[in-house]
Amino acid sequence: MRFDQRFCARTAVTAGLLAAAVSVFGPSPVHAQTKPAVPPAAQPAVVRMGIDDAVATALQNNLDLEVQRINPQLRDLDTAVFKANYTPNFTTNIDFVDQTQPPSSLLSGNTSQLTNGRNAYNFGIQQLTPWYGGQYQVLFNNGRTTTNNQFTSFDPQLTSNISATYTQPLLRNFKIDGTRQQLLVSQKNLEISQTQLQQSITQTNRTVRNAFYDLQYAIGNLNVQRQSLELSQQSLKDNRARVEIGTMEPLDIVQAEAEVATREEAVIVAEAAIERQQDLLRALIFGPKAPEMWNTRIEPSETYAFTPAAVDADAAVRNALSQRSDITVARKNLESNDISIKYFNNQSLPDLNASLNYAPQAIGGVGFLRGEGFPGPIIGTAERSYWTTLGQVFGGDFPAWTFSIDRTTPPIGGSLGPGTG
Repeated sequence: MRFDQRFCARTAVTAGLLAAAVSVFGPSPVHAQTKPAVPPAAQPAVVRMGIDDAVATALQNNLDLEVQRINPQLRDLDTAVFKANYTPNFTTNIDFVDQTQPPSSLLSGNTSQLTNGRNAYNFGIQQLTPWYGGQYQVLFNNGRTTTNNQFTSFDPQLTSNISATYTQPLLRNFKIDGTRQQLLVSQKNLEISQTQLQQSITQTNRTVRNAFYDLQYAIGNLNVQRQSLELSQQSLKDNRARVEIGTMEPLDIVQAEAEVATREEAVIVAEAAIERQQDLLRALIFGPKAPEMWNTRIEPSETYAFTPAAVDADAAVRNALSQRSDITVARKNLESNDISIKYFNNQSLPDLNASLNYAPQAIGGVGFLRGEGFPGPIIGTAERSYWTTLGQVFGGDFPAWTFSIDRTTPPIGGSLGPGTG
């Protein structure tokens, strides 16, 4: 009788503990209802790709790289703008003047009105030289004038002259000037942006590979967790069989059911980790050009085994110091700052410039031959054509040379002003 009472009491306690375990851990996997399967039409498409394919797709579609690729183009435009300062500047001036005025001097001749006509055809070119801050200017001037003044020697009169001037700074702006400083800095900025683009490409490559490896790890971890769940479920099944035959106490089943619940949680966490890695990898390799790919699942087409490799620490440090993109960018920033410092130091020097000018000229047209007296009667004409005049100009028959040195010093407490030459 006592045995029956003891057995009934033990059975009641076991039943109470089982009920508590069920309320804490939820229904056992055996009695859990399975979710309905997703219809095949609603299942996302699967894209199988290897790690190299993922990297290539990311380098082509990644939105951050699209932004980084624009920066070198902008810096290249800045460099082109500063290079344009050294482009030759062509000038043209064509004038036609016809003037009638009353005589205001005895030298106007015996006439009631003085008429003058002038046609000018002037051309020129000027340019900053990219060496030593110099600049040159070449002017080619041609004119034709007509007048009824009796004291003139030519009517019409043709004039032609060339003026070639070269100006060279000797102190300030000799080694570096504002234009060269801006050009050199813009070139350094272009190199920096190109290095930063390569850095972004390398980072994207590394990030995609790490995300791909993490996805593979998450898939492998899910398989392990599922196998662990199957083992715990089999262990629970075996324990229940032992309880039925009386070789195990019913209370021991609670621990097995708790283990099954823990393994089920691990499977859910592993599945969530795969979804996170899928989203991360899609964000890296698929850009706005392929919006439909966001509903695509990525499946690695190959597995990668871990292979340990020996690392030479000294060689790795040397390689990092010579090839790390962030160190390269820092060096180029220092070089850009050195250019600016060199420019500002040069601007503290006196402004001393040397200038050389060569200006041959000639006159032609219809010249008057006069007799004795003043101004003398016109007794004949001598015509000198424009081509003859032009030949005298380029032949240097009537040259003029000018060499000068100009110095500009900054006054005390004031701005720069012209000094003595």
